[in-house]
Amino acid sequence: MIFLRIEDERTDLRELPKLVNETPEKLEEIYERIRIQIQTSKDGNSWLCKKALAIATAANRPLRLSELRLLAEFPHDVSPLKILRLCRFLRTAEDDDKQKTVYMIHQSAKQWLEHQLKEGLLEDVKGTDHLASTHASLAKRCLQLLSSTLTKNIWNLPDPGIETEQIQSQSQRKASSIPKKTDLFESDQAPENRIVYSPSTAEDNLAPVTYAALNWFDHVLKAASHDNEKILIAILDFIKHRYLYWLEALSLLRHMGEGTAIISRLNRYAEVSLLFVTFTRALMKI
Repeated sequence: MIFLRIEDERTDLRELPKLVNETPEKLEEIYERIRIQIQTSKDGNSWLCKKALAIATAANRPLRLSELRLLAEFPHDVSPLKILRLCRFLRTAEDDDKQKTVYMIHQSAKQWLEHQLKEGLLEDVKGTDHLASTHASLAKRCLQLLSSTLTKNIWNLPDPGIETEQIQSQSQRKASSIPKKTDLFESDQAPENRIVYSPSTAEDNLAPVTYAALNWFDHVLKAASHDNEKILIAILDFIKHRYLYWLEALSLLRHMGEGTAIISRLNRYAEVSLLFVTFTRALMKI
């Protein structure tokens, strides 16, 4: 934590002994101090910082910077890295494919933030389960992103009969492992193993919504009954207009197994949720 403060505040190393003495011994005290600094910050983006923290805490895995930007709806004129520097709970690291991924500074920080969200302390609204509302917001945002992104034949495949194994996106490969498009059909590989199509970076528009495609339903379940009716309406609209495109996307991403599991769980959820909505509306009429 001391090294993080040195990095963030560009502290003179001659001030290190003083900095050590001022740093609380317990992690919880350090996290609380950071929370207060965010709350009292005069930076006009502190609300975005709290939103990013809530989403990163509720997420099922570390998010890529591009994913966090979409899920948190950062304004285009605001640098995500600037927001993360303000948050201080979050750090970025470059992965093997040169993409920046956002990580918590420590697993205990994620656990501490989960408690803060459940108690409504991060938003200073005690007694409000902000973690459940964050899951509800994430579920709706994921469905919104998928609805605005997914289309028929999203990668413009030249032949609908191409095997999934013969397609590799920029996010699924290393540049050195795929021949250039001009050499695609000159490869010595067997036809069934040959890569015959590789969308460009511009065409690989599934990468930023991969998290949404695989995790939207998990957030629906974790939202419990929060915003239940609005979420159900969003799901019905998604299934009606984007269901087949979603299945196509899962196939291209090579995650059809997860899709099958989601569909199975979704059937049960729909039955229970429809009963809940019907019962709630009946009560409101009494």
